[in-house]
Amino acid sequence: MRWNPTVHAVRRLKERCGIDETQAKTFINQLMQSAKYVTTQGKNLVYKHEGREVFIVADTEKNTIVTVYSAEETIDGTPGNTVQQRPTLSVNRLASAIKREFDRMQREVRREVRQLSEELARLNIEVATLNLNKIRCRAPHTQSLIQSRIDAMMAQAGELAERIDARLTEVEMAQSEVESVIGG
Repeated sequence: MRWNPTVHAVRRLKERCGIDETQAKTFINQLMQSAKYVTTQGKNLVYKHEGREVFIVADTEKNTIVTVYSAEETIDGTPGNTVQQRPTLSVNRLASAIKREFDRMQREVRREVRQLSEELARLNIEVATLNLNKIRCRAPHTQSLIQSRIDAMMAQAGELAERIDARLTEVEMAQSEVESVIGG
C-alpha cells in the first residue's frame, strides 16, 4: 500500500525527523513497511516505527499519513500527549476551579438571600399594618385576633431570618475553607 503524507505530515517529518520535503513520501512509505500498529485515534490508526522511534498517524480510508510524532515527545505511548500538550493538573488550575465553584455558590446564595430578605420585608410590612389596625381597633376580642396573626407572622419572620443567617454562615465557612486551600 502506498501512503501519501499530508502537508502537515510533511512539515512534521521535516521538523521531527530532519527529512527533506522532497524525500518525505518515499521515507514515510519505508517507515510504514516496518511500523507496528499501536492504537486507534478517532478514525485514524496509530503505528510505531521502532528503529526511528516515531509514531505515525494514518488515515486508512484515504491512504494518507496525517502526522508524525517522535517517541520521546510522548508521555504514555499515545500520540498527541506531549509534554507541552498534555493536560496538567496544576495547583493553579485546581485553585481557579475551586474559586469558580466558590463564586458560583456565592452568587446562588446572594440570590437566595435577596429573595428571603424581600419576603422578610413584606412580612414586616404586614406586621406593621396589623399593628396599626390593632391600635385603631377598640374591641378586645378583635385585638387578640390581630395579635395572634402578628405572632404567627413574627414567627415566620424569625424563621426567615434564621434561614438567611444560616446561608450567610455557609458562605463565610466556605470562604474560609477556600482561603485555607488556595491561600487568599
